[in-house]
Amino acid sequence: MSALSWIVFDERERELAQQLVDAFREKGTLDELGLRQVQLPVSDQLFPGITTLHTRLRYVLFVPWIYAMAEKRNASPEALAEESRDRQVQLIGALENGGEQTGIIGIRTRSKNGPLPSNVYWGTLRSWGIRTDAGDEADYPGVVAALRRDQASSEAQGEGHRVNRSMWHPALPAAPSDWLDKVDFRLRSGEASFLIDRLVDSHPESVLAHLAKARKMADCTFIWEHPDLAGFPDSARSLVDQARKFSNLMYSASLLYNLMLSERLEKDEWIARYQAELGRWREGLELSELRDWHLTDLWDLLRDGGHRIRLPTRDFVRNWREAVLDARADVRESEAARDLVRNREMRLKGARSRFRNRTALDGFTGAVGAFRIGFRWSSARSHLRDIADAC
Repeated sequence: MSALSWIVFDERERELAQQLVDAFREKGTLDELGLRQVQLPVSDQLFPGITTLHTRLRYVLFVPWIYAMAEKRNASPEALAEESRDRQVQLIGALENGGEQTGIIGIRTRSKNGPLPSNVYWGTLRSWGIRTDAGDEADYPGVVAALRRDQASSEAQGEGHRVNRSMWHPALPAAPSDWLDKVDFRLRSGEASFLIDRLVDSHPESVLAHLAKARKMADCTFIWEHPDLAGFPDSARSLVDQARKFSNLMYSASLLYNLMLSERLEKDEWIARYQAELGRWREGLELSELRDWHLTDLWDLLRDGGHRIRLPTRDFVRNWREAVLDARADVRESEAARDLVRNREMRLKGARSRFRNRTALDGFTGAVGAFRIGFRWSSARSHLRDIADAC
């Protein structure tokens, strides 16, 4: 749960909505201060391939099993793609028959035109080396056609040139018999070992690979609270520490934004709650740690991971840190802090800014982005639990 326990949505639900925007590359309204420009690359480095749309880990096997099953038929690539979508809908019933009640993707629509597991896990399969082609899901028919041409060419050259080509890793575990009639989310031991091997091969220095290898579960709220933090790889431990500092610092900016909107709407109850939460945040902040924090350490770690944060975002984070220090962490009445939040939101949202647009302001229902950034740990934790519980 968020520290703001009075807000209706919990952290998981908020992150699911937030990641849905990212997954389909649309512009949303939940990132009013542009913090995902840092949140997403940090999450990618800590937990590669994970998104907050993920539910259960065995889907990274269900999807290739379905596609591999369809590929065995000598139908057109387009027909195979259609068949694969049909079988993903069939999987919903198989999971229900297996006793599963939660985490089933597409259970509400039960339609191949609705959300499908492949939509959610396609990038994960590539990131973890389970899928060998680099295309989007829409490219699937073309990939299958190309593989078939390569296969036919190798066979035409004779026995010595014959190569079995597939878009799936050769060590992919075999699917259970009749699994599309009845199946559950419980990983089998060999399946868990396969997934661990893929993570270690693809992302050996990541926190995700490190914890998957350990096959241990820790039920902590944030990754920096993990009891085995001291045993993380050095680079991963450094990034976790930077993530903690960033999450804690920018939480106050999100709270102040919500406070300012509450004030504009003259909602006394909301105002009192955000004032109180900012007070609690201030009490828990170590000013000396914030003063000694070199933001270049964060930007350098992200650059080493292949990510460059845009200058306006870096400036906003730096200026916010200075405003917090100048106000001795009590940003509630700081005009400098308020100006930073207002100007950042107006720059990002333009005419849709809640400081400019009364209709947009009236759409504020008491909370937007008012939670500590968790960097997808809740989804990663679920997958690590599935590995630890493998039978």
